[in-house]
Amino acid sequence: MSDEEKKKENFFEKGWKDFTTGIQDGFKKFQNSLEDQAKKNEEMFDANKAKTTEFFNKTKEKWDEQVNKWGSDLKKMEFETKEQWEARTQKIKQDIEQFQDKTRDDFSKSMKIVQRGFLKAYFYALILIIPIIIVIVILLIVFGPLIR
Repeated sequence: MSDEEKKKENFFEKGWKDFTTGIQDGFKKFQNSLEDQAKKNEEMFDANKAKTTEFFNKTKEKWDEQVNKWGSDLKKMEFETKEQWEARTQKIKQDIEQFQDKTRDDFSKSMKIVQRGFLKAYFYALILIIPIIIVIVILLIVFGPLIR
């Protein structure tokens, strides 16, 4: 082999080693960033889980309070007239509807927060994956003819 062929071969080997080292370093960074994002997502999930549990516990407490209130009101109303009974039952129906509406609103607000968190996670994953895909496509374009 001549010196020129050795230089070309060494240049190619050096370039290949630099390239593979760069890919390995990039992959390690990518893996670390995915692990960090997974930890953040897990923490966010735990926080949202606690909020959801708190929401349902408060809702149950409010419901129990309201049922107890209605029970005591019903005991008082045993001796009321039919018109008073109708007015009271109408009020109870309105209370139930208001309670359901408020619960629906609170639940939809909570779900929007959770959805935003997942959208952020998907966006960050996409941001991390796109550069790797671009590098792979460029590698296939550059080294594709050499492989054949």
